[in-house]
Amino acid sequence: NYQTARIKFDYDGYEWMIQLWKGRYVITNGAEIGIYKREPGSKGTFYNCVGDEDMLRMSLDLYHNEDILVHRDPMYHWWITGFTAAKTVYLPQSMVLKSDITFKDAEMVRAFCAGIENRNFHDIKYSVRGLTVSIEW
Repeated sequence: NYQTARIKFDYDGYEWMIQLWKGRYVITNGAEIGIYKREPGSKGTFYNCVGDEDMLRMSLDLYHNEDILVHRDPMYHWWITGFTAAKTVYLPQSMVLKSDITFKDAEMVRAFCAGIENRNFHDIKYSVRGLTVSIEW
């Protein structure tokens, strides 16, 4: 039982997608963030995971109320995950995923933020500090 959000944007001649997940994974609470891209004009929903040259520095924190369920320090990833076994597993809508993602350049930051705005993700809040976008969902 999880929620997902797909933030799509164009950058550097490719169609990019950063996908977020949060929720219950059987007996764990967890969250994930993946980075994907594909050739422009590709049909369907399939994106390729990015290679090492396109990994971004990401952190991940998952909260239930004020309690932190999962913490992952900032590292370069194409797919950052965190899960924790718990006596209580929570509904995804009761959890908050927070992450800092550091992008390659200002153009990529603008494109990502436009992807959030263009899809009207009212439940995703973000702020920008230089090349780092902090998201809360």
